[in-house]
Order: sequence, then structure tokens, then C-alpha cells
Amino acid sequence: MKIFKRAIQTSFYALCAVAFLLVAAGTVYLNRVGLSAKWRDRVSSEFRRLGLEIEIGRLTVHPLRGLIAKDVSILDPDDANERLVTVNHLGLHINLAGALRHIDFIDAVDLRHARISIPLDRDEKDGPRLRGEDVSALIYFSPGRVQVNRAEGLFHGIHISASGALLNPHLSRRSDREKETHKQRNDRITLTRRIFSELDGLHFSGAPPKLDVEFSGDLSMLETLRIDRLHLRTGAVARDQWIISRTELLLTYASGRILVQRLRIGDPTGSLVADGHFDTATGAGSARVRSTLALRAFLDELLRKHKLADLRFYVPPTIEAEVSLDPKCATPLRVIGHTALGRFGFRSVIFEGLGAGFSWDGNRLFVKDLELRHKSGTAKADLFMAPGDFRMNLESHIDPLIALPFAEGKAAQFLSEWQFGKPPHVRLRARGTAPDIAKLSAEGDLTLTNTTFRGTSLHRMTSKVEIRDGAATYRDFRIERAEGVATGTFVYDFGKGEARMEGIRSTLNPIDIIVWVDPKMQKVIEPYRCRSTPTLAIDGTVKLGKKPNNKFRILVDCPKGMHYEFIGKDLPFDRVTGTLDFVGSRLKLKEVRGTLYGGIVNADADISIIQEDPAHSAYIRLSDVDFPSITNLYFDYKDSKGQLAGFYRFNILAGDARKMTGQGRVEVTDGNVFAIPVLGPLSGILNAIVPGMGIANARRAVADFTIRDGVINTKNFDVLGQGFSMIGGGDLYFLDDKMDFSVRINAQGLPGVLLFPVSKFFEYVSSDSLSRPNWRPKIIPRLTR
Repeated sequence: MKIFKRAIQTSFYALCAVAFLLVAAGTVYLNRVGLSAKWRDRVSSEFRRLGLEIEIGRLTVHPLRGLIAKDVSILDPDDANERLVTVNHLGLHINLAGALRHIDFIDAVDLRHARISIPLDRDEKDGPRLRGEDVSALIYFSPGRVQVNRAEGLFHGIHISASGALLNPHLSRRSDREKETHKQRNDRITLTRRIFSELDGLHFSGAPPKLDVEFSGDLSMLETLRIDRLHLRTGAVARDQWIISRTELLLTYASGRILVQRLRIGDPTGSLVADGHFDTATGAGSARVRSTLALRAFLDELLRKHKLADLRFYVPPTIEAEVSLDPKCATPLRVIGHTALGRFGFRSVIFEGLGAGFSWDGNRLFVKDLELRHKSGTAKADLFMAPGDFRMNLESHIDPLIALPFAEGKAAQFLSEWQFGKPPHVRLRARGTAPDIAKLSAEGDLTLTNTTFRGTSLHRMTSKVEIRDGAATYRDFRIERAEGVATGTFVYDFGKGEARMEGIRSTLNPIDIIVWVDPKMQKVIEPYRCRSTPTLAIDGTVKLGKKPNNKFRILVDCPKGMHYEFIGKDLPFDRVTGTLDFVGSRLKLKEVRGTLYGGIVNADADISIIQEDPAHSAYIRLSDVDFPSITNLYFDYKDSKGQLAGFYRFNILAGDARKMTGQGRVEVTDGNVFAIPVLGPLSGILNAIVPGMGIANARRAVADFTIRDGVINTKNFDVLGQGFSMIGGGDLYFLDDKMDFSVRINAQGLPGVLLFPVSKFFEYVSSDSLSRPNWRPKIIPRLTR
């Protein structure tokens, strides 16, 4: 009996061993070879009942994990050729009883360390894809329900963990994909690409960021979908130079409402804290934000090619704001807040700080109590901007040169010509359609102290300021310098490119201040040097372009006289008055009157102020000028007597005396004409003819003359003296120190009668040096026996 019992036990163990071996061998075989296509079709059909269209590459049996589907593709329900998701292997938990009875037999799927790939664009097979690594998930299926107990993986550097339950998954198919417009599809793809590109540009240090999601809902009623908890936590994140040390986001979603319970972003110097909500159905929402983040690196990324990329923060700015959004309102977006900046810089300008309250609704911006601090002073302003509406109230004690980095073109050039020893005081009230000088009107007042413009300084200036139609008007200004005062109205018209002067009265140095109007005219008035500051009356317009088109007048009164250089000598006028008319490219001197050596000088002139047209002309008239003073100045002869009168009308090119042409008349009365060097040697000749005749004053000496090519020519040189007369003519080469001149001397009275037969012998010529003439008889008498 014992032997029989032992035999049965041995047989049973043997059968178990054989059965185990057969099962093990079968399992190994099925794992290597896989189940038949019939089983793959049954599994695919089962997933189809669950709402998923899949394709299985191989279906195997793992000794420990059971049924394994490999190379699985989740297909588009509307297009079986479109693979939406690919999974390398998928564990299947099956109900054998259900499988034998051909009813639902997949209880769960199990992913372990799988790889998945989802295309961003179904129509672009080789395009970018959402890729997951080391993906694990346990998903349970029951009639009308999918339960995700755990699903986690690494997606583009972020560790995502999800759990939840979905009802009616088979009703989540979307057969209306074709209803999506071409623009909507492109926008969706572009946004998705941008998100993935930004994620790929982030660099995470330490542990990967974690995103935990808990969800639920009925896919037959999408409005029931809920995110019961979404919690994102990151360590240090870097994108180029922008570094975030920590991030935390906690939100929920239910009934179309997103509730951000907490958003915290930190960097090495500060943080951003925010909370808010958003209703996806109505598009309404609100948020509160407070930030002390260091925005420099963020702006480097965001504004790399923008002008504001030159903005530098030395202290993290503080920004507090409340944001509300309501599409039903006329102004759906509204932002209200306050900002406070510590020390910051823009390009080469360093500011000490800025503070302002602000509100913005997408179209309108209002800035209240703006205060900008700079080492030179402070500017305060209120500002309102809207489409077609701009308003600003400004009071500034700050150096305007801080605006140079913001200015362009003519405005930048104009600003660069100023230097401020003390910041100006500006009060301005501006209104217009845009913050553009051509589109706004403004009024206010200005005070300048110790200021330099175009190299010329002023001690103090006060003025009312008006800006209108692209022009800045300085009305009723008063400028004070050491030498005097200027008052009037000055208009700088940026739009027309001109400066207008109205009722300006000045006792300032005109050579200095003319550069304020047009620097090119400084050289024009430099020759007119008053001994004291003149009194000027100025009215008219100056064009600021390269081609002058000026039209303005200056009335000049030099009560203490002036110096004027003429033919290389400095003429000292005792008093000068006149009118200077600037017309186009010409300066016309009219009714110029001056006192010179006791006589009167009147002049008119037409002078070019551009190099392209070097032609000048003038008409000078003299009367009762002291002749000895002229001979002393030009010839260093001090013993002459008499009065000088005459006129000279001439034209000249570019100040070249050789190109001067003119004509005139000169007359000396009761003077010693032999004090003129060219006639001096004739004095001895006259004394030889009649003793004492050579030192007698001439009652009258006159000559008409012309000038051309550096030669003075006269044909009627006539001297009427006491007991003699001289008649002559010829050429004086005043530029080449030569002369070709002849005179005939006639004695008057009894000597004249006696000498008349031989008067021909008293003709003299000089063809030598003009500075050292050598007079010799024109006819040398022959001596006969």
C-alpha cells in the first residue's frame, strides 16, 4: 500500500513538472514568436470597443508580466493611416473568462519604462513630435470608465505624473476635425511648435521639474472635465542668461474656470507672486501680480533686437498690478498698478530711480505721479495716451540731455548742441493726437541758467513756451549776458525747417549770438566789430537747410563806433547805424552811415553768404573826411591837410582784389596832395620851377577813376594849386607795385605866361615802382649851338 501511494505521488510530481515545463516552454515560445494575427485582431477589437483604434506589431506572452503588445500605434479614428501615438510595448491585464466567452476581457494596460511619440501635426509625418521617455502607467478599464491610477514619464525634460478617472471614453471621438479652418489649424500648430521650442530651449539643473495632475470628467460632456489639482515645481531653470531659481504653480480647473491658487517664481535677487482666475467660457478673468524679479536677463531674451534692449537695472524693479479681463465690457482689458525702479540705466544715461502709478485697458494708458530721478534733478509728470489722444503735464528740473538716447534725426542733433551748467526749469502742459511734436500743442514756461548753445553761453533766460503745428515758440523771452540783454519772440519750426524772429531787441554781442540762429552767418558779420555791444532790432525768418533761403532784417546801431577792415587797414568809425537785410543767399547793407575822421561815410552793399556764389558789390560815399588822417593811416604821412570826399562803386569775387572792378571819384580840397607818396617827388620839381610852389596846398584835387585787373586808371587827374595846376592820367598797378603815369605842370599868373612856350617841357612820367616813384621829364630838350 505504501509503495502504491508513493508511486502515485511520484507520478503527480512528474506530471506537474512536465506541465510546468510545457507551460514555461510555451510561454518562452510565445514570447519569442508571438501570438497569431487572430489574437492581435481580437485585442484590437477590444480596444475599439473602449474607444481606441490601435495597431499591434506583435502580441507576446511574458513569463512574469503576462500578455505584452509591442510596437503599438494609436490611430486616428477617422483615418486609419494616421498614427497619433506610438508605444514600444504595452502590458495587458486580461480576463480569461471574458476572453473565452468573447466579451470584454481587457481589464487594464500597464506601461513600464516605455517610449511614446505623438506628432504635432498629423499631416506632417516627419515633423516634430511630443516625445516621452521612461513612461509608466497603470490604466484600468471598466464599462464606460477609464481609471488612471498612475501615469508618469519624462516629457521634454519635465517629469509629469497624472492620475484620475474619465467616463464614456468611447464618446470622445471627434469626427468634425475637417471643420477646423486652415487658419485655425496653422495657428494651433504654430503655437504648439512655439511651446515645444521654448521648452527645448530651457536648461534644468538638478532634478527635473515635476508636474502633478489629478483629473476627472465625462468625455461625453466636455464641460464636466476637471483638473482637481495641477502642481508644477521646478528647481533652477536657465535660458541663455535668464536664470530662474525656483518655480511653483498650483491651479485647478472646473466648469470652464481656471483658478490659479498660487504662482511663485524666484530668481537670485527677487520673486514674482501671483494668483487669479480665468473663465474659458466667457473669457473673463482677473489676476494680482507682485514682482521684484531682476528683469535684465528676461529683457535680453525678449527684447534682443529692440531699442529697450539697452535698458539696464542695477536694482530689481518692484511691480504691483491687478489685471482684469471681461470681453463684455467696452474695454475688456484693464491693468492697474504701480511700479518703483531703483537705479537703472539706458545706454549711457544712469537714472537714480523712477516711480509711477499706471492703468491700461489695451487702448488707453494713464500714468499718474510719474517721478524720474537723475543726479541732475527730478522730473514729474502725469501722462495719458489713447488712439488719437495724448495729454501730458510736466514739470522738470532735470538735464534735457538725458533724452539724447531716445531722440533721432533733427531732434537728436538739436539736443546735442546744448550744454547745461544748471538743469533748466520746465513747466509744460501738452495736448495732441500723438506724442509727436508735429501732432501736439503745448504751453508752459522755461528758465535757463548758465547754459551754452552752439558754443555760446548765456547767464539766464526766461521765456513762455508754446508748441503748435510742429513749431516751438519762445514768447517774450529775456536773455541776460554780461554785456547786455535780448528780448523778443523766437520760433523754431521743425516741420518747416526754419527759425522765425519777431520783435527781437538786443544789446548782446551779435558775433556770439548769431550762432544761435545760424552758425554759417557768423563769418559774414565778423568784419563788423563794434567797440561796444550794439543795439539790434531783428525780425524775419532763417531757413535751416543747406541751401539758405533767409529773409530777415537787422537794424544796427553802434553808438561808440566800430572797426572795419578796408584795403588792409582798420578804419575806426565813431558811430555807425544801418540796416542788414538777409535775403536768400545775400546780405544787403542799406543806409549804412558812419562818422569817420570827422566826416560822413555812407554805404550800401550786396554780399554773398555762400561760397557757390562769391560775387559782392558795394557803393561807398565819403564827405568831409579829414585827409591827413587818411594819409597817415594808409601812407604814414602826417603833415597833410585838407578834406576828402568822393565815392566808389565796385564788384568783387570772393575777396580777390585782382578780380575787383569798379569806378569812382575822389576829391581833396585845401590839402597837400604831395603827401600822397606817388606824388611826393613832384614837390621838389615844382620848387625848382617856382620856389615855394611845391609846399603850397592845393585848393582842389580831383580824379575820376576805374579799377580792373588790379589796375587803377584815371584820365582826368586834375590838381588846382596856388600858382600851379597839374593835369595827368595813367595806370597805377596797386597789386604789383608798378605805375605808368604822366602829369603836366602848368604855372599860373605871370610865370605861367612866361613859361607857356615851353610848357611841354614840364610833362613828367613815372613807369617804375608805385611805392617809390621816379618822376622824369617826358621830353628832354636838346641843346643847340
